[in-house]
Amino acid sequence: MLYTKRHKPTWLVLLPAIFFATITRGQSGYYVSPNGNDGNTGASPNQAWKTIARVNQGAYHAGDKIFFEGGQIFNGSLVLTSSNCFGSPAAPITIGSYGNGRATIQSSSEHGIFLYNTAGIDITDLSLVGASAGCSGPSCEAKSGVFCVADADTILEYLAINNIDASGYRYAGVAVGSLDSTSVFNTVRITAVAAHNNGFAGIRTFTPDKQVYTVTNLYVGHAVAHDNFGFPESPVSGSGIFLMGVNGATVEYCAAYNNGGQNGNQPGGGPVGIIAFWSNNITFQYNESYNNKTGNYADGGGFDFDWWTFNSTMQYNYSHDNDGAGFLVCSCVRGSRLNNVTVRYNISENDGRKNFNPGIYLTGGSHQEFKDVKVYNNTVYNSGGSPVVRVSGGGSTYQKISLRNNILISSGSSALVVCGDPQAADDLFFQGNNYWSTSGNYSIRWGIDNYPSIQNWSNFTDQEKLNGSAVWKSVNPALTNAGGGGTMYPDPITNLAAYRLQSGAPMIDAGLNLKAHFGIDVGTRDFYGTPIPGGNAFDIGANEASTAVGINAGHKGPPFE
Repeated sequence: MLYTKRHKPTWLVLLPAIFFATITRGQSGYYVSPNGNDGNTGASPNQAWKTIARVNQGAYHAGDKIFFEGGQIFNGSLVLTSSNCFGSPAAPITIGSYGNGRATIQSSSEHGIFLYNTAGIDITDLSLVGASAGCSGPSCEAKSGVFCVADADTILEYLAINNIDASGYRYAGVAVGSLDSTSVFNTVRITAVAAHNNGFAGIRTFTPDKQVYTVTNLYVGHAVAHDNFGFPESPVSGSGIFLMGVNGATVEYCAAYNNGGQNGNQPGGGPVGIIAFWSNNITFQYNESYNNKTGNYADGGGFDFDWWTFNSTMQYNYSHDNDGAGFLVCSCVRGSRLNNVTVRYNISENDGRKNFNPGIYLTGGSHQEFKDVKVYNNTVYNSGGSPVVRVSGGGSTYQKISLRNNILISSGSSALVVCGDPQAADDLFFQGNNYWSTSGNYSIRWGIDNYPSIQNWSNFTDQEKLNGSAVWKSVNPALTNAGGGGTMYPDPITNLAAYRLQSGAPMIDAGLNLKAHFGIDVGTRDFYGTPIPGGNAFDIGANEASTAVGINAGHKGPPFE
């Protein structure tokens, strides 16, 4: 749900009246304990305040610190605004715990921590517990564990949210954004956050409109978003990490799992493990997204760059066992735009458990701008009937879409490629991919035609050709244990041995040189961190095995049989 300045939500209109007590300037530490007294100075553990209400009455300046006693529970909502709290990037105000363990703010049906038109703040080492995640119906208010919002037509510098556990909130565990088109949070870091059992999303940003970037220079790292189920009133609720209105972000070393499934069954989109839309310059890397679900006919996938997303990259991620596509690139809403997106060196295993979703899904349309999408050096394994790759949409605005150097594996009845609109083929290029079916079912569905072999498809469509010559392969790629990847979290995804190439695999040195042929900068590493290229040429798929670094290094051996 998007809020606008014209119609302010009730949590803003009914901001409680706060009477600010006088605090001597220069006092830098304030302590809160169940054994304290609100009549104390708060200046030490022995002079601790007792309640969150007393903290809300204070005035805080750059470098000040507010500490709640670790291992204790505090009831209420911490509310800080530009009137009583404003730090700086060089000297932020710190809100955290002291003593043993993390303190818990139990906020019931309110925000856990509510920051309004203020920044220069570090929030760290706290547990935030709400009681609104299960609220159902139009009267339910959207509350969050940490809610940072602006509408003051200003740039707010620096927010850091670290080592927070946030659960039980209808809106999100952590949410940052603006209600107007000119307020921006710049330099936001969300790290080591566990956001779970919330409604709309685990972690999210928000904006009032497309191409209005209300969060800039965002970093989300080492976070976990799980069991954020959604709610029936919203079909798109239930994502793990949900970015909207962001200009410049990196999401890395995160896990998103078991999200979605209780979102509404109305027409429209659905939840995704990790998603960005209405955003620019986004990088998703080194993440695992799995077992995410949808309660309707859309989405429920691992990773998604959606409409009005530009200049963004998904790389070195692992997606598996999701209802929806492993990796989705979508400009499927009438009038939307999307361009300059790269999907590379990722692995998808058994995604698309529902709604005929594939491992990799590219979808545009004749009334949308969908162009310059590059998909290369990914490894996709799919079984159970869902496609390995699916392309839909097309038309005059569907431009420069390419899939190259990918390993595409089907098992059982899964089609290798499904393209719903072959008229798009004039600007859609499959080149240098390896197609392998463990069952011998080499199905390519191209519009109303079904080609039973890669050669047949290539001959009739001119796909998989470069300068008039065929460049496809259809051999066993010789992966260590395709289909047996399973879940890596909490271990690093680079422990995913199932998709390493075996020694002598026919994918080694078999890839197209994308820089030489197409001017594509392919980066410096593969999924596992191995430098590329490692041998005489590039490999096909997400693993560059022909190198002296890593498993099977430097052993070309005889051809794989």
